[in-house]
Amino acid sequence: MTKEPKKALGFVTIQIVQKDLLRLAAQEQTFRELFGSENSEKILNAAAPNTFAIIQDVLRQEITLGITRTLIDPAVQGNYKNLGLETIVQRMPGDNQDLIDRIVQLRQKYEPINDIRRKLRAHRDEKTAYDIEYRQNVESWSINDELIFEAINDMKDVMNEITKRIYNSKFEGNFVGLDAEKLLKTLASAV
Repeated sequence: MTKEPKKALGFVTIQIVQKDLLRLAAQEQTFRELFGSENSEKILNAAAPNTFAIIQDVLRQEITLGITRTLIDPAVQGNYKNLGLETIVQRMPGDNQDLIDRIVQLRQKYEPINDIRRKLRAHRDEKTAYDIEYRQNVESWSINDELIFEAINDMKDVMNEITKRIYNSKFEGNFVGLDAEKLLKTLASAV
């Protein structure tokens, strides 16, 4: 049962997308702490290289899907209504064409992330799978992690503007209190 009307822009609608962005920020911070330095990768490789390779891939995949779900998916897709930044902006009162234009610009900028989702993460495109297996055009299917982190920051900027216009407040989108660094310290002393 839906608590908010289908076309409403209410607190819960915004809160859901803000939670998605906070989750992305937490995942980004964890990824950076675990895999962002030579020292941390050295510790992880000494402790459990295969396990942490899987964790790295899963985190990257989850971040990629989160970006595409929140930024790239349109508000309406066939018979389905998606809840992301575009949905919020469309439901906001007043003229918000500048925010719609910003979302369109960001979608174009981060289309390579969406390609990864469509052809590798959410689906398995046959040609792409063979290209990767036979090491052909592999560079076109790898995305620099900084591009992913930049996308998250751009999304937080859009949410900040939304929050400012609706509530006259600021959306920080920062996540504090993760313990990946503690894990690294524990592993370093154990290996």
